[in-house]
Amino acid sequence: MDREGSHTVAVKRPAAHLAAESDPELADEQVDPDVVTRKLNNHLVPWLFSLGVLCYLDRTNLSFAALELNRDLGLTCSTYGLGAALFFVSYALFQMPSTMICARLGAPTWLSANIVAWGAVACLFAAANSVPAFLALRFLLGATESAAFPGMWYHLSLFYPADTSEPGHSGAAPTGLGAAYAKVASCTALAQVLGAPLAAAILTMDGLAGLRGWQWLFLLEGAATVVFGAVLRFALAPSPAKARMLTHAEREWLVERQARAAARQGTAGGSGGREGGGGGMLAALKRPLAVVRDWRMLWMAGCWLLVAAVIFGMTFFMPLLVAAMFSEGGSLISGGAGSAHHGGCSGGGHSGAPTAADQRRTVLVALASAIPFIAAAVGMNINARLAERANERHRHAGVPILLASATLAVTPLALRFVGPGLAFTCLSLAAGFCWSFHGPFFSWPAVFLSGEQAAAGFAFINSVGAVGGFIGPFLLGRLSDRADGGFTAAMVMLACFLGASGTCLLLFPAPGHRPSEGGRDKERPSDDGSSHAILPHGGLGADGAEEEGVPLAGGSSSGEHAGWGSAAAVADEEHPPWRQQQREQQMERLRGVGSSSGRSLSRKGSRGDLEFQPILPAAGQRSA
Repeated sequence: MDREGSHTVAVKRPAAHLAAESDPELADEQVDPDVVTRKLNNHLVPWLFSLGVLCYLDRTNLSFAALELNRDLGLTCSTYGLGAALFFVSYALFQMPSTMICARLGAPTWLSANIVAWGAVACLFAAANSVPAFLALRFLLGATESAAFPGMWYHLSLFYPADTSEPGHSGAAPTGLGAAYAKVASCTALAQVLGAPLAAAILTMDGLAGLRGWQWLFLLEGAATVVFGAVLRFALAPSPAKARMLTHAEREWLVERQARAAARQGTAGGSGGREGGGGGMLAALKRPLAVVRDWRMLWMAGCWLLVAAVIFGMTFFMPLLVAAMFSEGGSLISGGAGSAHHGGCSGGGHSGAPTAADQRRTVLVALASAIPFIAAAVGMNINARLAERANERHRHAGVPILLASATLAVTPLALRFVGPGLAFTCLSLAAGFCWSFHGPFFSWPAVFLSGEQAAAGFAFINSVGAVGGFIGPFLLGRLSDRADGGFTAAMVMLACFLGASGTCLLLFPAPGHRPSEGGRDKERPSDDGSSHAILPHGGLGADGAEEEGVPLAGGSSSGEHAGWGSAAAVADEEHPPWRQQQREQQMERLRGVGSSSGRSLSRKGSRGDLEFQPILPAAGQRSA
C-alpha cells in the first residue's frame, strides 16, 4: 500500500498472498481453498450421490413393485406396510456398530462390502413367492444397508468443515459439511425421480423370459448395485492424506485444516477421524457411545424420528397414494370403487393376469410419482444453500417442516372439495417442504461434535429415526386397511407428526450457528467465559481493553477457533481495502494487548497464520 500525499492507494491482496509473505516457504506453492473445495465436490459428491441413489433405489423400488407385487402375492395394506417397516428394524439395530466399523476400516472398504451384500439381497427379492420370504428379505436388506448413510456422512466429515467461516473462499461453491451432505442426501428424492421412469420402463418387461415386471425390477437394480460396490472400493479417496485428486500441497493443507477443526471442537485426530491415545478398545467404544447421553442428540433424534415417519411413509406409499388419488371413486378418501383395483394397496387378494389397461395405468402412476420427489430434490438444495449463507438452522429446519404439515393436512380436503389436481399439487409441495430440512438439520451435530463422536452422533440420530421409518409405513398400512383402502386418517396423522417436530426444532435450546460465521455479531463469548466484542468497523473489547478495527484471524482458511476466523474474511470483502493495512499494523500492537489481558498471540501451522489463543482458567472456573 503506497501513500501519495494525504491519499491512500489501496492494493487488495488475496489471503493466499498474505500467507506467503508471512511464510516464505509457501511463496512457490500456494493453496487456493476454492480450488480444493471444487476438487472435493467434483470427486466425493458424485460418487457418494450415486451410492445414495442406488441405496434408495434398492430400498424403495418396493413402492413401484407394489403395483404388481401386492396383487401377485396377495398382500394387504397392513402386510405391505409391515414389510416396508421391517427394513428399519434391522437398519436401526446394526447402524451404530456398522458406523463404528466404518470409522476404523475406512469408508471405501466397509461401504463396498455392504454395497455388494445389499445388492445381492435385492436380487433375491425376485425369487420371493410367499409373505414370510418377503418379510425376511426386507429385514436382511435393512441390515446390509445400515452403514450406508452414516458411512457417507462420516466420510464427508473427513474432508469438509462443519462451519464455513473460511477466509479465502469466494462462496462460489459449497464449502461446509451441511451443503456437501445436502447435495449427497438429495439422492433420497432424486432416486425416486430417476427410479420412477426407470421402474416404469422395467415393468413393461413383464412376461419376458417368464418373469413378471416386478421381478425384473429387483434383478436389474440389484445387479447394478453389486457392480457399483466393486468399483467404489478402488475409486473413492479414503482420506484427505490419500486424496489423489489433490496436489501434495493441497493434501497437506486439507489435513491441517481438518485437524485444527477437530482440535477446536475438543477431539483429536480430525484428519482421519480415528482418535488417538490410550484406552484400548473399551475407550474406543465409550467415546462414540457417549453421544447417547447428550441431551442435544436425544432432542434431535426425537425430531428426526417424527419426520422420518413421514418421509418413509410417503416414500413407500407414494405410487399407491397417487394411484388412489386418481382412481375412480377417490380412494385416497375412502375405499371407493378404486380400492379393488389400483386404489388402496392394489391387493386384498385380487388375482388374475393384468390387462393392457392395467399395465398402462401402472406405467403412468410410476411416472407421476416422480413429480413430488422433483419438488423434494429442489427444496433440499435451495434450503441447504440458504441455511449455509444465513448461518442459521432453527428456522431453516423448523419452518419447512411446519409448512409440510399444513400442506399435507389439507391434501384430503383438496381432493374432496376441488379435485385430484389440487390434491396432487399439495402432496408435491408437502414433499418439497419436508425433504428440504435435510441440509441444516444433518449439519447440526457437527457444530458440537467431531471425529468418531460426530459419526456416532449421526448414526444415533439415524438409528432413532429408523424407528420412525418403521412407524410411518406400518401405520399407513394399518390405517388404510381400517379405512377400507382410504388414506385420509393416515395423512392427518403424518401431518400431526410434522407439526410436533417442526415446533420442537424451532424451540431447540442448542445454538444453531457458529459464533464466527457471518462476522457480524457484535459480542461473542470466549472459551473462558469472558466477553469479546468483535466490531467489523473497529474495536476489540477484552476485559476492558479496547483496540480499534481489529478483527482477529484464526487460521488462514480453515475457520478454526470459532469467534475469530471469519471476521477477518468478511472484513476483507465488506470493508475498504485500507482497513487491511490498519489491521496488519495493529496486529503487532495486539501482542502487548494479548499479554496484558491474559491472552497470547502465537504463530502456528505451516502457513504462518496468527492465532488468538485464550489462556484457559484453572479447573472448575470454566463457564458452563
